[in-house]
Amino acid sequence: MDRTGGIPKVHATVASEFAHGVDNDVEEALSTVIDLVSDGVEGLTKCAELVEDTVAQSLFRLWANERRSFLADLHNIAARFSGNDGDPGTTRATLHRTWMTVKNMVTGDDESVFESASRGERAAIDAYEDALATDLPDDVRPILQNQLDEIRSIHDRLTKGVS
Repeated sequence: MDRTGGIPKVHATVASEFAHGVDNDVEEALSTVIDLVSDGVEGLTKCAELVEDTVAQSLFRLWANERRSFLADLHNIAARFSGNDGDPGTTRATLHRTWMTVKNMVTGDDESVFESASRGERAAIDAYEDALATDLPDDVRPILQNQLDEIRSIHDRLTKGVS
């Protein structure tokens, strides 16, 4: 009988490594990425609510939905490795979203929302780059790389102008 309990061999090996704490850096990096992706869902949703430009609203909603898909993938990865699918965002990000709301109410400026979103995307890029610098399992690396590429694209669009 298969000792992996029906888990594909590559997944059983990786799960075993995580279960035995072989690489806490990878687990920590994935947890950080999950936190920031969760924050991104909330932040991008909030941006859609704050901007007046209808094209920007649609883009922020689209990006938030894409981030939800990323989050589902990341939760599956984390659960497979550690049995923990991460925390739902950070306190710092909640404070940042509150600050974005207040700032937008005071300035009434879509540009300030774009700048805030750009900063959030930059934080996500940094977290993904840190995660990719760890010794990730071969089946996880391309998933994170593809997500990072999409986030970079969004960041570039935000820095060049959304509409």
